[in-house]
Amino acid sequence: MEKSAFFNSKLLPYLLLVPQLVVTFVFFYWARQPGTLAIVPARGCVRVILGIHRAGEYYQALFADPQYYKAMLTTVWCLDAGRGAVAVDRVCLLPPRPDRI
Repeated sequence: MEKSAFFNSKLLPYLLLVPQLVVTFVFFYWARQPGTLAIVPARGCVRVILGIHRAGEYYQALFADPQYYKAMLTTVWCLDAGRGAVAVDRVCLLPPRPDRI
């Protein structure tokens, strides 16, 4: 079997792994530390994840906030603009018809 990737440096493959290791550390290990995303009671053992405790109150406050609807409108607009850009790009990449050359 032939090698498909050639690295002139022995250090380069390890340097390419660094961003993935940083992301893994931040989102899988650091976020699980007590006090970052969870509330730990004084007696320990029981963990209440933020957003689940009194969820109804949080959602009522969220849906009552006009900034939430503005953010949702912006999100939908950005997604539609992206879809439109991809559609235009695909039309531009169509091969020319032989009868129009």
